[in-house]
Amino acid sequence: HCRLALRHPMLIWVNLVSTLVLAVLAGFAFWQTGKNNALDSGVLQRIGLLFFLMLVFMLTSLINIQLWHSERLLYFQESSAGCYGPLGYVASKFLFDALPLRVVPSLLCAAIVYPMAGLHSSAPLGTAHSATGPPAALMFALGLSLANLVGYSLASAIGIACRSPSAGMQLGAMLALYSFLFCGLLVNKATLERMGEHLAQSGSAALGGLVRALPATSFMFRFLEMVLVNELGTIGAPMVDIEQRAIPGSPHYPAVHVPGPYILDFLGYNHGDEGAAGCWLDMPCAAWADLQALVLWLVAGQASCYLLLRFFVSDPH
Repeated sequence: HCRLALRHPMLIWVNLVSTLVLAVLAGFAFWQTGKNNALDSGVLQRIGLLFFLMLVFMLTSLINIQLWHSERLLYFQESSAGCYGPLGYVASKFLFDALPLRVVPSLLCAAIVYPMAGLHSSAPLGTAHSATGPPAALMFALGLSLANLVGYSLASAIGIACRSPSAGMQLGAMLALYSFLFCGLLVNKATLERMGEHLAQSGSAALGGLVRALPATSFMFRFLEMVLVNELGTIGAPMVDIEQRAIPGSPHYPAVHVPGPYILDFLGYNHGDEGAAGCWLDMPCAAWADLQALVLWLVAGQASCYLLLRFFVSDPH
């Protein structure tokens, strides 16, 4: 895979250039929204930015389905000749395909979008000073890279499992839609919990528990929660300004200032650390828990690729 990447670098360069262009466009479209604590022009804009970034990287991950089918016969020939086994193939694919095509574009995107959008994290210990800087930026870059790698791993597993490229693309699209549906923005976790409680009271306890667990089956939920906890999850600060727009003929109400954790709780995300506690690098413990969950998703995706190659895929010849 290293030699293939060196001989055919076009895919890497196209990926980097397209990431650069999209990151700059996103940075201008969401310029300095992180410094605005208004609900409409600040918080919702940040949520839209995160959703857009996940949409970009999830769609670009689907190309791995087609790449596997282009290497399928080569893998069968070389593995049958004893050149390498499933573990060697998955490891080399991860090192020389996933890292340059997934991690490097993620870091490039984070380096451009983070300062342009003005993303920040309130101080995790509840103080008023800004925690914008290396810890918060590192958390954002790690989360974006891990989420991108998880999408890559799941798409690769689908490509390995499906003999037909068209069927694989269809399943990959279904996976992307499913992940977006339960990421917490289209159908929030609080709504699913209420639905699960209603089903449990109706006598369908198992189905109710399944409905409540749906957000946990979307890795995008973890990434969005991690970043939003860094942005809004400290107790008492920052205050989100909810102001009524001027509507002719309707009374005007004064602006309401709501703590950021209340907004997160309304959306169904973790609302930060009780007692304003902080973990490593003084970042919220809830954000680190989401980061660890993304690591588990990545390990599960890579293990699925290995198991499928080891026990499911066979040489048609």
